[in-house]
Amino acid sequence: MERKTPKIRETTADTVLEKIQKKAPFYVPEWTPGAEGDFGNALSRIFADMAENLLSNLNEAPRKHLLSFLDMLNFSLSPARPASTVLCFVPVSKAPENVTIPAKTRVTAKSPGEETLFLRPRKHLR
Repeated sequence: MERKTPKIRETTADTVLEKIQKKAPFYVPEWTPGAEGDFGNALSRIFADMAENLLSNLNEAPRKHLLSFLDMLNFSLSPARPASTVLCFVPVSKAPENVTIPAKTRVTAKSPGEETLFLRPRKHLR
């Protein structure tokens, strides 16, 4: 399970562009935002894209700090390993006394949530 780090700011380029267009009449009354082919509109879009990139990098900072903190404490990530469980087989009445189930035989089981699980034993089962 991956730990979720908080987002510092969830802002898109469109949100930044809307804010620029709302505030433009107060700062630059002679400019009409949103006019196609206008230099102010082009600069606004460039700034909005740059702000979105900056904020997405800023949102990655908490995860990087968490990893640095865990590294400072000498914690390391555990390597991936397969899940393990106990399998219990009930032989049918006509089965011989000793039965061997070959390794990597596909076995299915139902989980408590009614989800079908697929398992493969790593070793021969006797």
